[in-house]
Formats: sequence, structure tokens, C-alpha cells
Amino acid sequence: MVARNWTVKKKASKRLYSAGGVPFRMSANGLEFAMCRSFAGHWVLPKGRPESGESSEEAARREVLEETGLSTRIVCHLGDVRYRFRANGSQLSKRVDHYLMAVTSGKLRHNPKEHLECKWFHPQGALRAAHFEGDIGIIRKAEKAIVRSGAAYSGPRAKGTRKGNRT
Repeated sequence: MVARNWTVKKKASKRLYSAGGVPFRMSANGLEFAMCRSFAGHWVLPKGRPESGESSEEAARREVLEETGLSTRIVCHLGDVRYRFRANGSQLSKRVDHYLMAVTSGKLRHNPKEHLECKWFHPQGALRAAHFEGDIGIIRKAEKAIVRSGAAYSGPRAKGTRKGNRT
């Protein structure tokens, strides 16, 4: 009997990329973030894959519009989240670039092909609702970026708000 050393190839993980954002507005009750409830029942930030020739920023704005009905202006890049998961027996590795996005127009609504619902959350409510650690970290960065900039928001306000009514 001949003993052989067989090289076991590590199954390469497929790499995926998405872009998305943290849409925000100022309402009569203060700062609010838009989030979506996935078909699995988890509250998540809107995101998706870029289309051919689309930049990360363009993909993020388009995905937020498609998933939430909100037109946005990118304020800044918040960073990326990287994670691994298994699907259909394959190891997948995903990177998602996130942007802070001021809402410029539109009414929050969900796309039934994408999510169960969309909802506005105050920062602490968004942190409690978020299911994934990566989303929690990005929401924290978003809140800090808004507080740090002070004047980052220049879009329309929810009905019944006044310009000086910021908290």
C-alpha cells in the first residue's frame, strides 16, 4: 500500500459587493433613519449590487431609491462592512460600502419585491432594531457624522417641522 499526501484544496469563497446607505431626515421629533424589514424579519439598511458601469455612490443612491422611495444626496462615506456566510453549500464573502445619505425628496415606502416594510427610526430605536452587528456599527458612525458636521442636513423636513427645530 502506498501512502500519498493529497493536497486538500480549500474551497474558494465567492466574493460579492454591494453599496447602500443610511438615509436620514430631521422630523418634528428629531433625527430619523430609514430602515427596511427583510423577508427574514430583520431590520436592515438598504443596499444592493451595482449595475454594469455604475459607481459605488451611484449604486447606493439607486438602491436606496428603489428600496425606500427616497431620493438622497450623499453626505459622506461611512466605511464598509465585511462578512462571510454560506448559501447553497458555498462560502460567500461580502463587502458593503455604506454612505450617509440626506433625504432630498420622496415618501418612505417599501418595495414589495425587496422587503416587507420600511420605517423611520430615531437613532436609539435604529440601534435596537438593527439585527446585524455591521448595521449597528454603521448606524453609530452615521449618528456621529451628523452630530460632528452639525450642518450636514439641508434637505426637506417632514411636515410640521421648522428650520430651527433640530435636536
